[in-house]
Amino acid sequence: MARLTITEASRRFGVATNTIRRRISRGELTPIQASSTTGRGRRLFDISDLIRVFGEPSGTFPKEDPASSAWKPVQIPDPTDSSPQMVAENAALRARLEAQERHLEDLRQLLTPRLKGPDTLGVRAARYVAEVVRALKSGAG
Repeated sequence: MARLTITEASRRFGVATNTIRRRISRGELTPIQASSTTGRGRRLFDISDLIRVFGEPSGTFPKEDPASSAWKPVQIPDPTDSSPQMVAENAALRARLEAQERHLEDLRQLLTPRLKGPDTLGVRAARYVAEVVRALKSGAG
């Protein structure tokens, strides 16, 4: 899993380092602390977490070595191929996509209450006063 420093994330995602720091303080972004030789902790970020917060990166990523195993040519399958292997691969991809969609829906449901702002101070105070009045009435009655 790729990890970036604040400076690298700033360059690749086209945002200021202060924007990243604000997102950390708001709890929208979580750094992974890593120790360094100077004794100070360096903030590293998971690339998937950065994409979740800022979207796809606008900056360029460093070129990979074409000789590495990660850069193998990919053969694009024929869309009209109905061989059992292609049917099985398509079914597996559909199942994976459906699982990811369910996961995203679960996350939306978990995060929705957090996205709605907390009650204002006045609303909380009114609720508290109402509870105190109810308690007093039930104790006096």
